[in-house]
Amino acid sequence: MIGDAAWVPSGAMPPLGPEPRLGAAPAGAPLAGGPTSDDLLEQVAVDLRASLARALTGLLASAEAADQAVEEGSCLLEGGTLAWRLDLDNLMVELFCDIGLPEPALAREAWRFALEANLCRTCEGAYLGLHPESGHLVMTSGLPAVLMLDDSMAEKALASLARQAREMREAAGFSWG
Repeated sequence: MIGDAAWVPSGAMPPLGPEPRLGAAPAGAPLAGGPTSDDLLEQVAVDLRASLARALTGLLASAEAADQAVEEGSCLLEGGTLAWRLDLDNLMVELFCDIGLPEPALAREAWRFALEANLCRTCEGAYLGLHPESGHLVMTSGLPAVLMLDDSMAEKALASLARQAREMREAAGFSWG
């Protein structure tokens, strides 16, 4: 040994953490006598709803409209439907904004514009895809839930995705509704 570090033969990796314990507590079990992991996930969901309500109050200019949007999981913003959901498996908040369908006369150019934007990553932190049921073009993004617990971060993320979807809708000849 050199100091407190154990010598590791060339090419071998030291362990990255403790070895898994046989009989370790299953998911949902209490954490060292405290709340269960399920309790902590529920608290994240509650805190996220509160943060979204505050962020949406600024965007929708009404606490009542914000509360209704949080209940429904979506709202109208920048001329399109903005929706969100919390994925408890990875603690990511997934955001979706409907861009719509291209005007029939502009369909080829509109789809080409959208595909190029997706390929070139010109949409800041967002991806484009097709909604499986409606066939609408949808802009998506995702952020760790811990970031969305900050009200200003949540407001900026929601506003940015809605703005980018509106810009795409206007630039490429998509219509919503």
